[in-house]
Amino acid sequence: MNQGRQLVGLMAGIALLIIGAVLVALAPLILDARRGQGRSAAARLLLKDYIENPQDPARALRLACLDDADLAQAIEETYRSNLAGEVRRALLEILARRGSATALRALVTLASRESDAGRLKQALVQSGAISARLEADGDAVSAGRDIMEEIQRQFFGPAAPPSLRLLGVQILSEIPARWAREALALGLAAPQGALAAEHLCAALIAHPSPHDLDVLMPLVTAGQAPADLHAAAILIQQLQLSPGDGARRAELEARLRPHLAAWASASPTGERAARVQALMEHLTVKE
Repeated sequence: MNQGRQLVGLMAGIALLIIGAVLVALAPLILDARRGQGRSAAARLLLKDYIENPQDPARALRLACLDDADLAQAIEETYRSNLAGEVRRALLEILARRGSATALRALVTLASRESDAGRLKQALVQSGAISARLEADGDAVSAGRDIMEEIQRQFFGPAAPPSLRLLGVQILSEIPARWAREALALGLAAPQGALAAEHLCAALIAHPSPHDLDVLMPLVTAGQAPADLHAAAILIQQLQLSPGDGARRAELEARLRPHLAAWASASPTGERAARVQALMEHLTVKE
């Protein structure tokens, strides 16, 4: 009898330990969820206060003084409450001026929800200054990779419509070129990486921009990974398949050849020669 009670007590103790461990593991998630709910409620109240009297500088100042994450949450609230676009654009411009990695990541996420992304794209042009600030913080590489992952997820996912991919290309063409290179590298590393890079290159062709080559050249000028040449080869193949792009192919060829030659000659063992030769075969301009 006593043994039975001891066994029941032991099992109850083990169950309590398991429950305690689960609660300890879930505690951060629960706290984050509650913090998120509190942030959402605070942002909603501040927005309601501002909308009641947008001419009151004190109310506008309270919104402008929110930190990056809270301001992004306030912008999210404008979508939920169908507020006028002017309010949202004003908040987006405030967020863009912040210049932090958190702010830029939030802008990229919000960009996929904007039907008229003109002002948002204009805000993202400021990412050159944001980049310099990240450099000063010594965290540009990790922040850039985080932001590129966000762009890849928001604009180049398997279910992304062509219009969204084009907007993603526009944003890529306005941000530092090394981050664009990160985006292609991430695309190539994904399970369907070659397809992701192909989508990006096809989008660049469908939506020409004077920045195209500046965005894509770092793939070759850096020349430190096989994925760089792979992406460049995909781009050239896409250009050859696209009618009426003879001039762009010629420009691309003129700019790629010296970099590829230098990249190949820098290898003392010559292991790069075969890859470069294969890529050179795609560089013949076919009218």
